Amino acid sequence: MRFRLTQQRHFDTWRREYNHQRPHEALELRRPVTVYATSSRKYPRPLVKFAFEPFTDVTRIDKNGFIKWHRRKLFVSSALKHEYVELRAERDVGWSVHWGPITLGRLDEHRPDRGLIISRRQRGNGRVCGMSLLEV
Repeated sequence: MRFRLTQQRHFDTWRREYNHQRPHEALELRRPVTVYATSSRKYPRPLVKFAFEPFTDVTRIDKNGFIKWHRRKLFVSSALKHEYVELRAERDVGWSVHWGPITLGRLDEHRPDRGLIISRRQRGNGRVCGMSLLEV
């Protein structure tokens, strides 16, 4: 805990100097504090709430990015913490995990220890980073 407080103090000192004292070449030698303007948009806005398909299971991702499935905690994504995901039964492949229109991966009912499985096609679509979907 002490290390974090020391680290935060150093960061606060650096930030004050960076924003209030040092001129920046990209800002025509002005200090960032002199050109900063508060955004008119409110942030963070809530994520879109999706309607779920009938006859599917819906579960909530916990604060660390995990869901409970077959008495196991499986990592899905920390980016979706506190959001609901839909588990759809699929023929011969177990369950697919969806957040709205985005398929995050699938769960093998016969091998729950494998965690969330991402197909190669999903890894390459640019929507979800495969590294963020590993079982912990």
